[in-house]
Amino acid sequence: MVVQSSGQLRDCRCRILTCVDPNTQSLYTLPLLSEELEDMNQVPLQSLDLEVAHGFQPVLVATQPNPGRPPLAQFFLKLGPDHHALLDLNNGIIKLLRNFQPAFLMSFATTGEKTVAAVMAPVNETARSISLYSADSGRRLLDTTVNFHLDPNGGKPQKLYVHAFLKKDDSVGYRVMVQSEDNALTFIHQPGRVLWSREEALAEVVTMEMVDLPLTGTQAELEGEFGKKADGLLPMVLKRLSSQLILLQAWLAHLWKLFYDARKPRSQVKNEVTIENLARDEFNLQKMMVMVTASGKLFGIDSKSGTVLWKHYLENVQPNAAFKLMVQRTTAHFPHPPQCTLLIKDKETGLGTLHVFNPIFGKKSHITPPVLARPILQSLLLPLMDQDYAKVILLIDDQFKVTAFPSTKTCCSSYKRWPLTYSSTWLTPTRAGSQASGSVRTCPLS
Repeated sequence: MVVQSSGQLRDCRCRILTCVDPNTQSLYTLPLLSEELEDMNQVPLQSLDLEVAHGFQPVLVATQPNPGRPPLAQFFLKLGPDHHALLDLNNGIIKLLRNFQPAFLMSFATTGEKTVAAVMAPVNETARSISLYSADSGRRLLDTTVNFHLDPNGGKPQKLYVHAFLKKDDSVGYRVMVQSEDNALTFIHQPGRVLWSREEALAEVVTMEMVDLPLTGTQAELEGEFGKKADGLLPMVLKRLSSQLILLQAWLAHLWKLFYDARKPRSQVKNEVTIENLARDEFNLQKMMVMVTASGKLFGIDSKSGTVLWKHYLENVQPNAAFKLMVQRTTAHFPHPPQCTLLIKDKETGLGTLHVFNPIFGKKSHITPPVLARPILQSLLLPLMDQDYAKVILLIDDQFKVTAFPSTKTCCSSYKRWPLTYSSTWLTPTRAGSQASGSVRTCPLS
């Protein structure tokens, strides 16, 4: 039985405990300060024209605006992932004020003597709306609807924090802070203007890697201006002249940009760092910081300015689990894109899975990683490359079976000395060791 209290100190001087039981599909009320011993009063949800979604655990949501006062008589009953009901408890009688479906989140807010209920409903797949309703009657307040767009690279809204206030005409205005599953905070003001947003997930970074930035077109042209050894004298001279013309063109474009920006006011000159203008500096000191947070959100941050260049939220990741980030291929192997692999634990199955992505742009790779059917004990990044210059990741499961990614027979058979792996537990003072053979199998150590 799910127990949560909801009541109000009336003239009869009684508080009422309200409970919901998913087995009987009923609400139960019990006076706490009654002098006589009374049984719990059962109120079937069917009598209120309510029904709990199949397999869902109903939840009571009450509010207590002032610690010196009892909770309000109104409360929410969550009947499904997108179904809420606003109920009123008065003298032991429960009455349905309003049914909200679809509605994802709700919250109470009090200003002065007025208490309102904020309800978040879907507009479409990428937008949500928040409206205020009177907590006493369930009537929607006029001109209180706020529409805002969801971050396509973020999580779903998880909580609402509403700050209500009275306007000059005695109407209710409000600001709302939305907390998402990825620990992002967004502060919204009427009529839907986002005042600020914060990535609180960066407070819990669990692993990080520094990745070299790619060369610009000019730098790549300069790297290959001398051609190959197989080229003749004339092709090498022509290639050198063409590269010098490209450098001259880039220098003239840079001078024109400086002249154009000098004529603008300083406030209008944009020096923002974006992925398009991000490039390796002369001494390769500027890096891309790839961060993985405890909530399962990935960030790509410029090490020079601290600008978040890209972000991506993994919805199927178990929060606060162990993550391992491995750089398989850097930007040195052009035209092959850089590649990172993140070993994560799936939220539903509890098994390991691999997320392969480009660390410069944050986009998921087209390469399909192997399916891991057993829990992973150890993972190793070997100093061994395949034909595409990607380092091999060695994964050992709980049955000491080995999975190599990328799995190529040529590179695995050419590796002569495989590392020794050991596993031990803190419960028993024993240690097990194994070593992979050329056929990517493990054999126990004596």
